[in-house]
Amino acid sequence: MDYVFAIPSHKRSEILRDRTLKLLDKLGIPHSRINVFVSKSNLKDYRETIPNSIKIITSRVGVANNRMFISDYFNEGQKIISIDDDVEAIYQLEGSKIIELSSINLLIEKVFNLLKEKGLAMAGIYPTKNPFYMRNTHTTDLRFCIGQLRFFINDRFCERRKFTMLEDFETTIKYYLKYNGVLRINYISV
Repeated sequence: MDYVFAIPSHKRSEILRDRTLKLLDKLGIPHSRINVFVSKSNLKDYRETIPNSIKIITSRVGVANNRMFISDYFNEGQKIISIDDDVEAIYQLEGSKIIELSSINLLIEKVFNLLKEKGLAMAGIYPTKNPFYMRNTHTTDLRFCIGQLRFFINDRFCERRKFTMLEDFETTIKYYLKYNGVLRINYISV
């Protein structure tokens, strides 16, 4: 499957290295699929901190601006997994407990297949790591898709943002309105 990881980051090269990149290495994601987006003023620090095998792209300051740049950088229709620079683990509901996800490949394949099957373009995860409220389901109605980890088929219209704070609320609504739904995986959290 053709997909890329996009990581917006700003002034957190060590956090990125020690958390998200460590996690992606543990999950077996090849560095060739990982793209880090940073402002020009941070470029030197990131080049000195993270492995040379990971692509660093000069982007814009501010998470909303950075996410719009990511959409512009990749082709329309590209399968993108956006993950924040401070994610240490991905969790899956198992029974009434949550366990750390040990492989992400099946999840990636399942999510993008569900998006295609349902005619949708964005998927999110459960916004809190709380097994009491999580369910072993996926939904397609209007439910918040937190920006920490989301899967999307690049749609530049939906990735345009007017808000700089809480921009993931705006993004969820835009995808919902355009595609008549968003996919939320209610058994996955970070």
